[in-house]
Amino acid sequence: MSLLLVAALTLSADPPAPVGRQVAAFTLPDAGGQPWALADHTREAKATVLAFLSAGCPVSNGNLAALIDLHKRHAKKGVVFVAVFSHPAEDAA
Repeated sequence: MSLLLVAALTLSADPPAPVGRQVAAFTLPDAGGQPWALADHTREAKATVLAFLSAGCPVSNGNLAALIDLHKRHAKKGVVFVAVFSHPAEDAA
């Protein structure tokens, strides 16, 4: 599986992960609190866009329209889009 990493600008001094790098398998709770495993939803994907979002981040919110547009154009081509809200109090709603 190829992986495109979409990330907002951060204040971290760490270099960004290279595009195309495979990430380790992970499982997180979905919006309903049920386990959601990356591998279960991306096995057949040609590529996966993993977007780390925050409802309170203006950079994250500013990229939503572009992510939606990318999804509309590329989902039928086998690209899977995954949004991760990393703050427990936030959800996609």
